[in-house]
Amino acid sequence: MALFTNPQEHAENPPSTWRVVKAGPRLWNLTTKGGAILTSATTKRAAEQDRVEGFYVDLYDKERRWYAGEQVSGWKPYVPAQRDDRDHAGAPTAQTPQKSTASAAETAADKPTRRPYNAKGVRYVESAGGKIITAVWVSDPAVDPAEALDKILHRDLPYEVEVIAEATRYYKCEGADFSGWVVANSDPIPNKRQAMKELRWAVAERFERNAPQESPRSAEDDKPADAPKIYTYTAETYGDTPGEYVTREFTITGPLYHGGGRRLREGAQLTAGRRTNPGWGDEGPVSRYVHFTTRLEVAADYARQSGGHVYEVEPTGEFAIGYGGDEYKSVHPLSVVRRLDPKEWQ
Repeated sequence: MALFTNPQEHAENPPSTWRVVKAGPRLWNLTTKGGAILTSATTKRAAEQDRVEGFYVDLYDKERRWYAGEQVSGWKPYVPAQRDDRDHAGAPTAQTPQKSTASAAETAADKPTRRPYNAKGVRYVESAGGKIITAVWVSDPAVDPAEALDKILHRDLPYEVEVIAEATRYYKCEGADFSGWVVANSDPIPNKRQAMKELRWAVAERFERNAPQESPRSAEDDKPADAPKIYTYTAETYGDTPGEYVTREFTITGPLYHGGGRRLREGAQLTAGRRTNPGWGDEGPVSRYVHFTTRLEVAADYARQSGGHVYEVEPTGEFAIGYGGDEYKSVHPLSVVRRLDPKEWQ
C-alpha cells in the first residue's frame, strides 16, 4: 500500500517523525505526525519495531524511490500531475489538443464492466510476507487487486477501491502477547483457516445478504434526514414537595452516537453481553448495557480509545441516563443507522 498521496506529503513524514500511541487495551497505533494511523499492534514493543524497521519502513523507502522516478518492481512509473495549459480565453493551446467526439465514444465503449459491489465481488490479497490478508473490492475487474491496494491512497484513480476487512498475524517471538490471527478487533484466532472463515464472515456482514447488486453509498446517501428525531425516556426526579420523587418523561433530540472497536454494517445491532474494556465504567467483565450519547465528541473519544469507529444509532427499546447527562444506556439493542466517515469526527 502506498503511504502518502504526493512527494511533498511523503517528504514531510519520514519514519523518524512517526509516533506510537496507545489506543486501548492491547492496542497501540503507529501514526504519522499528523495523527493518521499507519498500522496497529498488540504491544508497544511491536509498534516501536514497526516504526524503525519492517514492512512500513520498507514501503516508505519504495515510495521515496518511486517519487524520485526510479522503477519499483510491481509499481507503474510515477507520473506527476500535469498543469492544464490553457490561454486566458479558456481555449486549449497547441500543446493540449482537444479530444474528438469519436475518441470520447471509443473511450466509453472500452470502459470495463463494473464489478458487483457485494461479497462475491471481494478479492483477498496477502502482504507483509503473509502476515496480513486484506479483503478488497475493486470496481474494475481488469485491475489486479494487489496493485489497487498499493495505490489505494492515491487520488484520481481511474477505478474505485475499498478495503472491506483485514486479518493480521501476530507472533509471541516478535513481541506480541499471543501467537495467532486477529480479524478487526476479534479475540485471537489460532490458525489461518479459522481466520479466513472469520474474515469472510466479516465481509458477508459488511454487505446486505441477498441484496441486489448496487454501487457504493455516496456521501449524499449518508446525509442524515433534515428533521431530527425525538426520543423519549422516563426518569425519577424531584417532586413538588420536599422528599418527594416522581417519574417524568424527558426527551432528547437525535442524532445519537456510539463509539466502539467493531466495524459494523448499516442495519447491524449493538447488543449488551460483550466483554468490557478494563477501566471503563462499573459493569464488570461483561457489559449489561449498550451505551450511546447525544454528543459526537464523546463517541469520538470512545472510538479513539478502542481504535475503532463512530456510528449513528437508534435505540430499539427503553433507555435511561448513563454515566452523564448526555450519555444514555439500554438493555435493548442499538440499531446502526450508518458508520460516520472518520473526517466527520477525527
